[in-house]
Amino acid sequence: MRSSRATSTARPGEGDDLQWWLTERDRQCRLSPEWALQTLDEAAGFLRNRGMLTLSPDCWLPSLFQACHEEPYSTHARGFGGWPRTKYVWAGQLGARPDVTVTKLHRGKLLYVAAALKPTLAALCCKSADEAARGRWDQTPPVRWISCRKARFYLIRSTRAD
Repeated sequence: MRSSRATSTARPGEGDDLQWWLTERDRQCRLSPEWALQTLDEAAGFLRNRGMLTLSPDCWLPSLFQACHEEPYSTHARGFGGWPRTKYVWAGQLGARPDVTVTKLHRGKLLYVAAALKPTLAALCCKSADEAARGRWDQTPPVRWISCRKARFYLIRSTRAD
């Protein structure tokens, strides 16, 4: 057994380190209740660390509401009723912070983007829009060109203001 993880050469899912990798993923994405977000400042730090968050869980990206590990407002309700009972306000409060950009680039759903990642995301939107304009749909991500143009304008404008 290795004494330090820093010297480990195993990849996720290989060898005896599988449990370590799973635990590390749970910790970094706050998938387990013992790492639940307790404050809005913790949520902002979580976003800075991960780069982007979805509002509610629906894909491989980490989720703000999932990381709260709080009971929903209504256990059988859909939509807003499935939001956390008390931390639902974090959705707007986190998005209102000056170092956070809220987009709908993730299939039209809210995507919180940390300030450090915003220039990279803006560049990707520009590249996708340029490729789409040249008719290279087969080489671009599955986004509609008009949506990308709106996202590009917003991200470039807000990046230049920083």
